[in-house]
Amino acid sequence: MGVFCGGMRSTQRSESANHMLKSIIQKSAPMHRIVSKFNELQKDRNGEE
Repeated sequence: MGVFCGGMRSTQRSESANHMLKSIIQKSAPMHRIVSKFNELQKDRNGEE
């Protein structure tokens, strides 16, 4: 929400987020760590825009 992704569909946005998370978090990581990292990534990306 609040982020313009010209021409991207919601599935493309979620796949992009999945790709980023897979590159920095292990598959065995607990859910709270995954959510925490995702929130950090969102803040970083929003700051770049």
